[in-house]
Amino acid sequence: MEPSRGASQSPSIAAGHLLLFILGTVICSRATVDAYTIATPSLPWTSNTPTRIISNGRPRSMRLYSSSSDTDDANDESSSGTSTIANATASAPPGVQFGDVAPMQRKSSSASSAEFGDVVSISRPASSTPSMFGEETPKTTTSKPSSGLSDVEMLKQRKTRNIAVAILSVCLAMGNYAYQWTHPVTPIQLLVNMERSSAPLSDIGKNSKPTVIDFWAPWCENCRYMAPTMFQIEETYKDKVNFVMVNADDPDNWPLIVALGVDAIPHMALLESDGTADTALIGAVPKEWLSDNLDVLVDNASKGAEQTTKRPLPHQMLDVFANRPESRKITNLAAVVEAGRR
Repeated sequence: MEPSRGASQSPSIAAGHLLLFILGTVICSRATVDAYTIATPSLPWTSNTPTRIISNGRPRSMRLYSSSSDTDDANDESSSGTSTIANATASAPPGVQFGDVAPMQRKSSSASSAEFGDVVSISRPASSTPSMFGEETPKTTTSKPSSGLSDVEMLKQRKTRNIAVAILSVCLAMGNYAYQWTHPVTPIQLLVNMERSSAPLSDIGKNSKPTVIDFWAPWCENCRYMAPTMFQIEETYKDKVNFVMVNADDPDNWPLIVALGVDAIPHMALLESDGTADTALIGAVPKEWLSDNLDVLVDNASKGAEQTTKRPLPHQMLDVFANRPESRKITNLAAVVEAGRR
């Protein structure tokens, strides 16, 4: 009997479930219709009369409007908004339609008539105006060339001028080279020029510089050979050493020849900064010998009287004052030469 009872109860349970489902569907659909009707007041099938709607068991009154025509109430409510839009459209720039984004600005003819909200340029005029320091700023104007030439013509003129300057420079350089080739500086001219620029004899032993006295003669072949070397040595040490060039063929220089014991040329006497004669180099000597000896003389001069014993010269040849050491220190060579000339 139990199976028959379960079979008889199952249809009733199914019928109850179906009834509950139908009631729930009706209630949900009614609530959905009420909500949709309230949210959309302007439906095409609605009328202009008030309608009473039952929502959630409570009566609610609302006015539904049709979208086919405008009512007087809608016109009254939107009159203020329409006038505002019309005013904004009238003041907008030309060519701007409703809905476009455009700056709402009034135009001002001058800064004096501007009102709040206007945009006025505050840039200075081009004419000269007083600056913040009281000075007038000059008026900057751009003017065209008075000649009236175009840019292309001006570039052509400039190019022609540059070419002419380049050609002239090349011609001058070639002319100078040709003159130097045809009129070379001979060793004799070089020795004469060095003698004219020699240091005075009064500076020997008094200006804290060592001295080189070079005796030469125009007929001396070794003198002509040594002329370029002497010129280079003088250019290198001219700020540290006194250079004196003496022409042995000049009779006025005979007292100086006797004072330094010159008996052969070229004769180069090397003296310390205090006027003491160290050695004499005879004949053509290498440039390295001169540089080494002058470096030692300059080093001895830099130490001055503080050095008790001076460094000897690395290259020595003839000691003219070996037999008369008392005459080795020449205190006033200019006075000795003047006395000998008398």
